[in-house]
Amino acid sequence: MFLQDNLWTGVVFAIAILINSRACCGFALLGSALGGLERQGLGDEEARARLAQYGPNELDAHKPVPAWRRFLSQCQAVLVILLLIATGISAALWVLARDAALPYEAIAIFAIVLLNATMGYARNREPRLPLRHFGRCRRPMPR
Repeated sequence: MFLQDNLWTGVVFAIAILINSRACCGFALLGSALGGLERQGLGDEEARARLAQYGPNELDAHKPVPAWRRFLSQCQAVLVILLLIATGISAALWVLARDAALPYEAIAIFAIVLLNATMGYARNREPRLPLRHFGRCRRPMPR
């Protein structure tokens, strides 16, 4: 049993070394393919030429999606659409029958849909807050 455990440990260790050496080799090949020196970096002239050719190293800013559109996107699920249809049918039947002061079933179904959309909007909004400021972060440039 001891030998078998050590054998598996050795195999896993060998695979880790192989993956690491391939990754390092890949970075070296990438650096040479892009024309940069791995240890020294680009010279001033080459850096200016690449800045003129490719522009600054910045993320493209996309227009933010309006909040009302993100809120309405929560209602795209099939079940939510079926609930909205049920709300409409319940409200239409209430208009025809008028057996209660208000269409309580339609109000209850619509309240559930609104609660679902609000919870989905709040859940999806949380990760976006830090990402909004990510584009402002700049990597320090060596001098």
